[in-house]
Amino acid sequence: MPEAMKQLIGLYEAYFAQVSAAEKRLKPAEGLFGIGRKLSDAPCHDAFIEALRAFLDGMDVREDSGQVCQVLDYIYRAPFAYPDVHQSVYWMLLAVQGLTLQAVGALRPEDAQALYLWYQKAYPRRERLPVQNQVLEALKRQGKRA
Repeated sequence: MPEAMKQLIGLYEAYFAQVSAAEKRLKPAEGLFGIGRKLSDAPCHDAFIEALRAFLDGMDVREDSGQVCQVLDYIYRAPFAYPDVHQSVYWMLLAVQGLTLQAVGALRPEDAQALYLWYQKAYPRRERLPVQNQVLEALKRQGKRA
């Protein structure tokens, strides 16, 4: 497994562990009816965004398109790969897809086109968030480059 993928999987696993720890620290019924802290308020969510941003910014986009494609594929499939996560984590897994827009430019057109076709089917139009439309547009543009 490429080093970049090991790092990425480690980021996600650390995030899930931090969410689990934050959930255990909550008192029963805390956050119910908007009273007290909620799991979605935990600082681990912001830490995950920053860690993933740093990872993507530090990734050598001159690497072969295949490795960049693997990384993006993992990020795009994460909401499906972890179906039993807390709802706030699920939404975070969708939101962080927006961090990948710059990395899409490192893909070979055929890799971008393959990701575009999968993404379009995986995220139906009626269920997409604005960030997902941005990802699709970036993949589409990159897939047309020749």
